[in-house]
Amino acid sequence: MEVYVRVNTLSNFKNCNGKELKVKEFWNNIVVCEVPMHGFDENGNPIGDIISVDFSLKEVVNIKSY
Repeated sequence: MEVYVRVNTLSNFKNCNGKELKVKEFWNNIVVCEVPMHGFDENGNPIGDIISVDFSLKEVVNIKSY
């Protein structure tokens, strides 16, 4: 089972808002997600290598599992 979240953030990764991000792990009130290093292009395709980014639970607006 894989878990995905959608975030609404004001951080440097605000281009990830509304995109489904794969969750690597949960830490207390932190969600660690896989995010493309240079964000997404205008078609929603990832740009660059995948990095891990921390988001607070306050920034998470949706959680799904597949």
